[in-house]
Amino acid sequence: MPKGNVHRITTLAIASISGIVLAKTGTLPLDQAIAFASGCSAGILLTPDLDLIAGSDGQNMARRAFGRPVAAAWRIFWLPYSIFIRHRSSFSHGPIIGTIIRLLYVSIPIGLILFGISRLVSLPATPIFTHYALIATIGLMTADTAHFIMDKILPG
Repeated sequence: MPKGNVHRITTLAIASISGIVLAKTGTLPLDQAIAFASGCSAGILLTPDLDLIAGSDGQNMARRAFGRPVAAAWRIFWLPYSIFIRHRSSFSHGPIIGTIIRLLYVSIPIGLILFGISRLVSLPATPIFTHYALIATIGLMTADTAHFIMDKILPG
């Protein structure tokens, strides 16, 4: 099983190359290719390794980029997930199911916060889940699939 930095470098390479190829070949318009590459890049912070109780490479990146308080908040947020989801189970590392579970885990508190805010102020009636979100989700699933394959075939 590769270390976090190998997963990070691979995820960035897949995001960059796929974004360029999708846009240059006309498979996706540029804005959608960017959404795909962005979703794929999100795999660095929303990594399947969030199931590690000791923390993930994404947490270390958050600490370096935003400081210890943000990294600590990120770790505290994911702690229940890492307690209840066994490391490398299909619920964390499964390319489709793991992605959906992590996105739901993030979406529920965000949805509750937005609901609370909407009770205080009037929010615009803009759909949150657009085709860009779907394309970004497919990009994240692509990153998760690469992570899964690397864990299966590469030595640690």
